[in-house]
Amino acid sequence: MRHAYLKAYWPTSDFSILAGQTWDVISSLIPFVDDPAIMWAAGNIGARHPQLRLTKGFSTGEKSRIELVAAASRTIGETNILADTWNTDPGKDANMPTIQGKIAFSEPLLVDNQPASIAVSGHYGQEEWDTDKSGNHKTLDSWSCNMELLMPLNEQFTFAGECFTGSNLDDYYGGIVQGVNTTTLKDIRSRGGWASLRYNFSPSATLSIGAGIDNPNDNDLPLGGRTLNQTIFATFIKKITPNFILGLQLSDWKTDYNNIPESNAIRAQSSLTYKF
Repeated sequence: MRHAYLKAYWPTSDFSILAGQTWDVISSLIPFVDDPAIMWAAGNIGARHPQLRLTKGFSTGEKSRIELVAAASRTIGETNILADTWNTDPGKDANMPTIQGKIAFSEPLLVDNQPASIAVSGHYGQEEWDTDKSGNHKTLDSWSCNMELLMPLNEQFTFAGECFTGSNLDDYYGGIVQGVNTTTLKDIRSRGGWASLRYNFSPSATLSIGAGIDNPNDNDLPLGGRTLNQTIFATFIKKITPNFILGLQLSDWKTDYNNIPESNAIRAQSSLTYKF
């Protein structure tokens, strides 16, 4: 289930409460790609989790706004392969939910009717990894610090990007989807980000280019682990009708491994979307 939530909003106080499954608070931008994986494992982190979220907005000017967001979300871990005979989820076993937070500022800067925004976000959670059947365990942290920027440059061009650093990020599609080294029972640190530029030919056609990188710490990885993932892409989106959309994308990918030769791929893909 991708999205299923209830939201209550009080306009006069610019305050809302959300409960259910939806996007994470952290790293809330979506790259300008025609790709259902939205550059996960290649610089873009953040997924969807069950959560209880509070959002409060503050007007700081005629067109500017500050937004504070806090959420308690479900921690979802891997199957504990060190204790796979009793099939435990180290996220479920943790004694606390994952805490997410964000502060964002938005205001039109270069384009009057298109606000620019900058945000800083982060999360902290824990996973409880059982080491034997007697209840002994090791607690590993999952955390991130993130920054995002959305900047309309003029009526045709928009820039967007994010960067992150953290550890045990596989549940958020960071660390090239590597969270814990189960050989040493150590969390895997990683950093990365993405940037993209979109050009609007017309109200019905856009062209975007961009790049992303995810760079786990080599010292945290097991033999054969993915040490680097990077991509560059170009995307064309055309609204054939207001509801029928054609997408085309060409991307170049490179993945490095720990003591294994690198791999490269060129991907061409297309999509047809009907909105209703």
